[in-house]
This record gives sequence, structure tokens and C-alpha cells, in this order.
Amino acid sequence: MNILILGACSKTGKKLIAHGLRKGHYITALVDKPESLQLFDDNLKVVCRNTLNDDLSDILSGQNVVINVICGGRPRIFGKTKNKSAAMINDILPTMSGQSDVRRLLVVNTKSLVRKKAIRDHSNLVKNSGLDWTIVNPARLIDKPKTGRYKISLNLPRSPFAKVSHADVADFVINNIENRNLVGKSVSIRY
Repeated sequence: MNILILGACSKTGKKLIAHGLRKGHYITALVDKPESLQLFDDNLKVVCRNTLNDDLSDILSGQNVVINVICGGRPRIFGKTKNKSAAMINDILPTMSGQSDVRRLLVVNTKSLVRKKAIRDHSNLVKNSGLDWTIVNPARLIDKPKTGRYKISLNLPRSPFAKVSHADVADFVINNIENRNLVGKSVSIRY
């Protein structure tokens, strides 16, 4: 499967790349600065683009799925965009909708309580896209190895004490790319 990962330089993004490559997928990693991604593999293609300004239709061509993990970037000082991920999704969704081979979108909301409105806006863009989307809402992300033992629910209550590793989020996302039961669903993940 051909997977485009937006936010590939994030901790979760790097774990997604590694897990996807182990599963035999072909990964295209979209980055702003190629030097920030020090991963090398024959099945990994690193593309340097500014996701907020560039036309991404050439990158989307041939992809089967897009995974977005850029949620909640730093606010811009001299610009209208306050949330990089929402702006990028707003730019890429029309292109994805026009590409018949790219219907699957998975979004990892690396949210914090400070960004509730930005996350809600971002989620609404995705939900109204007409694509086969799944939104993954991890608990507080931590740097621990993959356990493979996490709870998934459509109704898990938010807890300030809940946590989950970047590696386990990546495990869940990659393993559920083709899970049709999760299309159109917002899923919580935590230990």
C-alpha cells in the first residue's frame, strides 16, 4: 500500500514511518526540512514541500491513503493561519476529493486542552470532506516502546491522567488503515 504521511518529522510521524515500513508499505514522507528526518529505506520517499503553499496533487497521485499527524502547529505571527494542520487539511482536502485513488484519510489529533477549538475546527473539516476518514484521538502522548496493549473506544472519557505512547498510536493507525468499520468514526486510544 502507498501511504503519504503529513507531519512525518513528528515523534508519532517517525513511528508511523518505521511501523509502516516494517509492514511492507511504501511510504512518502512530506517534510518542511529534509534534514529533520534521518530515516533511510528503499520503500521510503522523502518529499520536501511547504504544505501550506504548494500544490500537492503530484504527491497524491498513486497514493492509497493519507495520514495526517501535523495537528496543532505553532501559531503564525504574521499570517492568518493559526493552526498549520487545519490550514493544510483545508488546502489538501479538495485535491484529495478530486483524486479517485485517494479516498482514505486518517488523522491523528495530537491535541492539548489549550487547542480545543482548533481541534474541533480541524475535525469538522475532515468530517465534511466526503472522504473515508478516521480521526484518532490519543491520550497524552509519551515516549515509550510499543506495547500493543491499549484501549480503543468511540466513547472513552477524556482523562488528564490517561496516556499512550507514540509507538502504540502508530501501531494502531497502520494496523487499521483498511478497517472499514472505522470509516467515519472518531476513535480514542489510551492505556
